[in-house]
Amino acid sequence: MADFHRKSYWEQRFDREQAFDWLVSSEQIFLSVKHLLQPQSRVLHLGSGTSNLHVCLRHDGHLDVRNVDFAQKALDHGRQMELLEFGDVLHHYSQADVTRLPANWTGTVDVVIDKSTADAVSCAGDDAVLAMAREVSRVLSSQGIWICCSYSCSRFDLSDELPFSVMTLKKFQLPKSEPNEPDIFHYCYLLNPKR
Repeated sequence: MADFHRKSYWEQRFDREQAFDWLVSSEQIFLSVKHLLQPQSRVLHLGSGTSNLHVCLRHDGHLDVRNVDFAQKALDHGRQMELLEFGDVLHHYSQADVTRLPANWTGTVDVVIDKSTADAVSCAGDDAVLAMAREVSRVLSSQGIWICCSYSCSRFDLSDELPFSVMTLKKFQLPKSEPNEPDIFHYCYLLNPKR
C-alpha cells in the first residue's frame, strides 16, 4: 500500500514537486462547488498540497481560507503562489494532521474542501478516515458542509459511525485512450453532518 498517509512521504514529495492537481483540475472542482460557497464562507482546504485551488477561491472573492497540509514546504509554496498571483497573502496556512486538527478550530468552519485527502488518509485504514471525519465534523459550524473529491465510488461506505450523510455531487469521467475502455470516474461528494 502507498505511504500517502505518512508525513515523511509528503515532505519528500514536496522537495521536488512544484504544482500538481489530484484527480481533476482545481478549476473543474471550483466550478463544480462554487454554488455551495457564500462570499463570507469560512473555508478550510484540507491537504492543500501544491494545487492552486486556493487561488481559484481567492479570485472568486473568498478571503477567509485556511490551507492545511502535513508538509510545511507545500504551505510555503501555496503562500508564494498566492503572493505571486495577487501581490499579497490574505489566506492562512497551517501545518496540521487532518486526523487531529487544533482544538481551537471547533465550530469555526463553514466549508471544508478536500481533493483526495481522504483518499490519502485511507491508506492508514478505515479508522483513520473515521478519525478525519470526526475532526471535520467537530470544526464545522452548525450549517457547515464537507466537499470531498475522491477516486473511490465507496470512499465513505465505512459504517454507521460516519458522522455525515453523503451524496454524490458530481462524477468526473476520465478521458479514454481507447473507445472500448470502461468508463472510469472520480467523485465529488457533499457531506452533511448528522446532527
